[in-house]
Amino acid sequence: MNPCLRPTLVASAIAALLFAACQTVPGKPPEQANAPVAKVIDDPKADGDVAKHAEALKKSDAHAQLEKDIRNKQRELDFARIGIETVAVDRQIRTLTTENLLQTARIEMEKAKRELDLFVSNTKPHELEERQMQLDSLAYRFEEQKDEQSELESMYKDDQFAKQTKELVLRRGLRQVELADRALALARKEFKILEERTLPDRERELRRKVETTELEVKKSDLESRKSTMEIDVQRRQAGDKLKDAEQDLKELLQKLAKASA
Repeated sequence: MNPCLRPTLVASAIAALLFAACQTVPGKPPEQANAPVAKVIDDPKADGDVAKHAEALKKSDAHAQLEKDIRNKQRELDFARIGIETVAVDRQIRTLTTENLLQTARIEMEKAKRELDLFVSNTKPHELEERQMQLDSLAYRFEEQKDEQSELESMYKDDQFAKQTKELVLRRGLRQVELADRALALARKEFKILEERTLPDRERELRRKVETTELEVKKSDLESRKSTMEIDVQRRQAGDKLKDAEQDLKELLQKLAKASA
């Protein structure tokens, strides 16, 4: 054999052996041919690495969710604290408002009572007395006119006075008597209306005003109590909400600490 061809033959033989090693052995199933690949896939160490990676991702997601929950709870806690302050301010406003309404109602009630007392004790008897005096004056005037008329008639009985003068004087006197009688009748009518209708109506109105203002005082007092109770309920609800938010935040922070340990 030519010495120059020996290296070429050796290289060809090695290449043929390598090619045969890479091919499927005839008569054997593909699984046996691919046995090295399956061995790598079924490697327990590789499975463990995948599980650890998945667990790490799961922990990371849980950690991120906890941080998000903590931020949300912190905002909720801030709002709860603002709610406490808002309730306190609202309490002051409503207290001032209801107290002012109650005080105004009491002032109006006292005023109505004074007006009624003044009317019953002073105004009513004064007006009645004044009208009675006017009525008495007219009655006296009427009697005087009648007396004067009687005197005139007695004087003019004698024929020594002229007939025309006599008739004129007597007629004038009769007119005065008639006017006095009419004025007296009108005064009596007005006095009766004043005594039986006008003054009683005014008194009833004043008494009604007292009753109305008393009801307003009671109503304002009840409104004040109701407002106080409502504010107390709101304050307690806001306080409970704040405590719940603080407790929830505390528990979330504890969970985050355990997750980070």
